[in-house]
Amino acid sequence: MRPPALLRSTLRAAIALMIVASLASSFATRALAQPAAAAPSAAKAPAYPDEAMVIEHADTIYTFAADGTGTEERSVVVRMQTDAAARALGIISVPYASNSQQMEFLYARVRRADGTVVETPTSDALDMPAPVTREAPLYSDLKEKQLPIRSLRADDTLEWKARITTRTPEAPNQFWGQENFIEDAVTLSQTIELRVPTGTYVNVWSPTAKAVESSSADGLHIYSWTSSHLQPTAGKQADAAAEAKKKQLWTADQELEADQGKLPTIAWTTFNSWQEVGAWYHSLEADRITPSPEVKAKAAELIAGKTTDEDKVRALYSYVATQIRYIGVDFGIGRYQPHTAAEILANQYGDCKDKHTLLAAMLAAAGIQSDAVLIGANLRFNPAMPSPAAFNHVITHVQLGGQPVWLDTTAEIAPYRMLVSI
Repeated sequence: MRPPALLRSTLRAAIALMIVASLASSFATRALAQPAAAAPSAAKAPAYPDEAMVIEHADTIYTFAADGTGTEERSVVVRMQTDAAARALGIISVPYASNSQQMEFLYARVRRADGTVVETPTSDALDMPAPVTREAPLYSDLKEKQLPIRSLRADDTLEWKARITTRTPEAPNQFWGQENFIEDAVTLSQTIELRVPTGTYVNVWSPTAKAVESSSADGLHIYSWTSSHLQPTAGKQADAAAEAKKKQLWTADQELEADQGKLPTIAWTTFNSWQEVGAWYHSLEADRITPSPEVKAKAAELIAGKTTDEDKVRALYSYVATQIRYIGVDFGIGRYQPHTAAEILANQYGDCKDKHTLLAAMLAAAGIQSDAVLIGANLRFNPAMPSPAAFNHVITHVQLGGQPVWLDTTAEIAPYRMLVSI
């Protein structure tokens, strides 16, 4: 798991074109949603002549059932103002987990300035491996569905809508997620909706953006947020704003964001507490860390002649850290649940949660108690939002001589007790 295994990985489009890059990376992983029936007329929309593109609508609707299944509908209406923008958005990519989710484009069309419309058949969409599976030692069901847009050029308006349906929840009867308002591209209108069954517990966190709450006739409680980002991101006005920002003194919150990253604008979870999250993960690993006869035999071989607990821990750590290769195998619930210790020993590979599991089983065979420690590497921790999304790495904790010992077996060359900064 490191990254992505404990949580669904965030996949980002690689488009190196100033504002185009900002829009693509935001929308490949976050905001698409349900557009209006037609784009606003060019006469009414602000011109923003220096922008590569202008997002006219970006709308997202999350709908969950009490069992954790649900849908995520995203759509976007974006005005192309340069050929570079049209080339950058010539292929729309949406990531999803194919073992537990179904992804479909509902429509994609290009609206010309003269009012004519060019439709792109959704049957043109292709499934591709997610970039992270090509850039890391990871075998996964993470995919992208890509749709090449027909006849897109400057002065056109691109409209599209996609739906991701979650057939199997990552945790039964639980769901969680987060969203951000767009701040790095001109956005005339953005809406986000969260729809949950009335009476279902959900902790909704949005301290800087107040939700409007309502109910639907079909028994759903609806949280709605609206936003826009009208400040230019290119041109003289944007340059002047950037220079002025450099001269401002940072607040404590801004310094924290620079150091640890920003928290999302909106987040939600059905977990009641961090203890509940820990109990859920423990339930996934409980039968996986039971040492099999093969694991017991290997542990006995490794600690033969060792007389102290520390020497035994050192020997077992060294074996798992250096002899078990790090390879992510990341499918469905396997994003969270490790393989059994016996499987990991036989395979001689695993991700971070697998390597912890084998070490924990070997330690148990040697009579030494250990615990899994969930970590959010390079993730800003939000104590108000207990959910698995806070974690993407697992290390091991043992007590030796009344003192805590932290062990990370993932880095295959790390010495005993060394924790790599990540």
